[in-house]
Amino acid sequence: MATLYPARAIGVEKRLGTLAAGKVANLTAFTPDFKITKTIVNGNEVVTQ
Repeated sequence: MATLYPARAIGVEKRLGTLAAGKVANLTAFTPDFKITKTIVNGNEVVTQ
């Protein structure tokens, strides 16, 4: 997983680094107190609470 600038630095910004159609979706959703509620890897939901 990489955000925009690290993705650019390693040459993968065309498929990682921002949320956009056609890019790999890797993200985690948190509650205000930082408990994980959902994790998505390669566009697939892997954890939901």
